[in-house]
Amino acid sequence: MHSSDRGHLTVNDNGMTMTQPSRPAGMSESALARDVMAATTPFNQWQVYKSIIDHDWMLHREIHTAIHAFVKWNYQTRFSLLDLGCGDAGFIRPTFETTQLAHYTGVDLSAAALEEARLTLAAGRFGMQLVEGDLLGYLVDASIQEHLAYELILAGYSIHHLSTEEKQRFFNLCRAVLGPAGSIIFYDIFRRPGENREQHVAAYTAMIKNEWGLTGEALESTCRHVRERDFPETLATTQDMARKAGFESDGLELFTSADGFHRLLCFVT
Repeated sequence: MHSSDRGHLTVNDNGMTMTQPSRPAGMSESALARDVMAATTPFNQWQVYKSIIDHDWMLHREIHTAIHAFVKWNYQTRFSLLDLGCGDAGFIRPTFETTQLAHYTGVDLSAAALEEARLTLAAGRFGMQLVEGDLLGYLVDASIQEHLAYELILAGYSIHHLSTEEKQRFFNLCRAVLGPAGSIIFYDIFRRPGENREQHVAAYTAMIKNEWGLTGEALESTCRHVRERDFPETLATTQDMARKAGFESDGLELFTSADGFHRLLCFVT
């Protein structure tokens, strides 16, 4: 499965496609910038990102263990995966290598991250396509292509950077590009019940300072990112958005951290 007409397409020696994005009609430059890599400019210090992953401060290991278990149980025939805000795709092979994944599409704004993903996934047993672009823009393009549908969409720690209106649009577009019995697996940062954004920012940055082991500029840039770029919703608001987009019920909670900040949800068409 491949998207089409998204700018210049190249094929490298191992058959992986790399696509340069075109701006969707009606989308402004600022809208295109509202994607995970644009929102996470302070995380461009690669060593800080690697520290967060290596120390499991955002619980990627537990989350991807739960994703693997869900996919192994529910996807026993070959399926396609769309990974929105894929970054370097560091968890894709360990999570999906022993599943029935047939084709992987990763979308991200960062060319450097996509190059890391290319190297990471080169030996995978599945076909792949890496697209340099913003996740909402990609979904807009995909939604108007009649023959493009995915069985599974993955979005990890990216949607909380969008506005409330953009989040609803995200769910609407995901619903449009999923095939019958398709699912979106969605893990992100959440506000706890009764918590407004200011209270969330204070609590989350306090947790970072007390538990993450960052110091100096790495600590300050990470907390600044949360203050300036994070706009998480509550679980109830997220479930309401998914229902409005046409997903079934309240979805499945596959993982929730003890502090309630990090959740893994699955919504089924």
